[in-house]
Amino acid sequence: MNQLKLLTTGVVFAGLAAGCAGLAKPSNSDAGHEFSIFLDVSRSTTNQRDYWVSIFKNNVLPAIKPGDRVTLFYIDGSTLENSPVFEREIPPAGKTLRDAGLSRAALKAAREEFLQGVLSAPSAERRSCTTDVLGAFARIAESTRGRARTAIFFTDAIHDDTSECGTIRDHARPKNSVGNFERIDLTPAKRLELIGRARKRYGLKDCQLTKVKVAFILDAGNGARSLHTNSRDDLKAFYEALIGGLGGRLTFFDTRAIDFKDLRSE
Repeated sequence: MNQLKLLTTGVVFAGLAAGCAGLAKPSNSDAGHEFSIFLDVSRSTTNQRDYWVSIFKNNVLPAIKPGDRVTLFYIDGSTLENSPVFEREIPPAGKTLRDAGLSRAALKAAREEFLQGVLSAPSAERRSCTTDVLGAFARIAESTRGRARTAIFFTDAIHDDTSECGTIRDHARPKNSVGNFERIDLTPAKRLELIGRARKRYGLKDCQLTKVKVAFILDAGNGARSLHTNSRDDLKAFYEALIGGLGGRLTFFDTRAIDFKDLRSE
């Protein structure tokens, strides 16, 4: 693929995102927030559990407010088929003391149950060797009551729907599999090919993620392991192009904890 075609395709992705935003209805700031949160429980992220749990406790839970709707999914080899681990709509504070009290109680219970969902992630020996990161984009919740939407990924961002515990399983590989990001060199041309595969496999459509903010909290070892063919910048470029083509925006791609107040703002 020549450089002109690559540049043209990049402009198309940017144009799609801008066009989707122009068609979108404004979010209702009083309606709360829609959080879709994805926790990678595949075998490659086992050592990140304590680090991510600390971010959930110190950053995610305090960010959940009355009026929010929160859904938690596990990322593993069956992300597309998994039922939510946790799904809760927290009632708004309301206008009376009674309503405010009920909302506070519901919020406290929701935070506790949400954390339990995080702590109940499978143990190392029960974890999947495959990591269907891309399937999560098909699970991002639709906006309800005009809520603004944010998707938060706790993952190493290494999608792999082709291998099982280090062995390439060609005989069992889905015909429409996207690939293993540890073994595929994510060049600009390859990124476009894989985005096309992902959109086809998961049924992702233009404007599906209109105005959705997406944040990736990476594992602390991302980009450092010898098996990684791609750098963090390579992975970020892929996800920026994928998300932008769906009308969303990648706002964070790092290992450090994020200020979730930034994700709530328009």
